[in-house]
Amino acid sequence: MEKQQLISRGRTAEVYALGSDKIVKLFYSWCPAEWITKEVKSVTTVSDLPLAAPRCFGTTEIDGRQGIIFERVAGPSMMRQMVLRPWRAGKLARGFAARNGALSL
Repeated sequence: MEKQQLISRGRTAEVYALGSDKIVKLFYSWCPAEWITKEVKSVTTVSDLPLAAPRCFGTTEIDGRQGIIFERVAGPSMMRQMVLRPWRAGKLARGFAARNGALSL
């Protein structure tokens, strides 16, 4: 498996395209292994629930760095939408919860 185009950089990792349907979140070498393990557990749990969330396909190692493989989803993230239009955060959160059966509003 080979990383392709860099999509984003964050505090703990970089996100790269893996073909057209997957991405890999590659953690920086300084990132503690237990952080990665906790994230894998969290995203696997969410992926197994009937929620509108990118599926997790497990872990990988690329260029000596640990990574998590996710389904690639088109469109802006909810976080991005909330940063650009913070006044819509409540509406977005309620819509997410309602779509995923967490609330009946």
